[in-house]
Amino acid sequence: MTVEELEQQLAETQAKLDASEKTNKTLEANQSNQNSYITKLEETKSALTEQINSIKSTANSPALDPNITAYFKKKYVEDFEKDGIAEIISRDTKGVFPKVEAELRSFLKAHMTENNASLKFVLDAYSLVLGRAYADPEHEIHKVDEPTPTEGEPTEPPADKGVPSNIHEPIPPTLTDSDPASGNPVPRPQVEVRNTKEAFKVFEDRLFKQGQDKYE
Repeated sequence: MTVEELEQQLAETQAKLDASEKTNKTLEANQSNQNSYITKLEETKSALTEQINSIKSTANSPALDPNITAYFKKKYVEDFEKDGIAEIISRDTKGVFPKVEAELRSFLKAHMTENNASLKFVLDAYSLVLGRAYADPEHEIHKVDEPTPTEGEPTEPPADKGVPSNIHEPIPPTLTDSDPASGNPVPRPQVEVRNTKEAFKVFEDRLFKQGQDKYE
């Protein structure tokens, strides 16, 4: 066998070896990918198993007491009502809220539930109740409140400053034989009044007694 033939055989053998190595590398890469895919499947299976166990545990656990559930629902609604009314009071510059408060609370009790409770619902309900009140001419909201006197404030008009408060009138003295007939009228002390009503009474008394005392 010649050198040329040996070289050709060597080249063919090298080509087969290269092809075999390439195939082996491809198989190794496939094996690695396959192993990675299997790992991911195992992780997914584990996560699904945990979810299934959690669902089963929740399904088998006892339900929350209905009374406790009802309490929390009621408290949830009441908190929104409380916050909403506090907001209304802060905006009530004309003091009309107390005249429609009972109607608002009744409306909220009838229509606001845990499904629609919100601050906006309370404010919208107040606008509705307020509008109905203004539309009713007989409603309390149209009545003007009379101002009440503060503690210690007099209920009657105060007397004029400087006017005395004593209204006792002295009985004129009777002249006797020993008294000089000077003809001078008996001096009278100043009449004192406390207020306008008493002043008018004194004025009437003076008119009634006018001309009765000859010494005046």
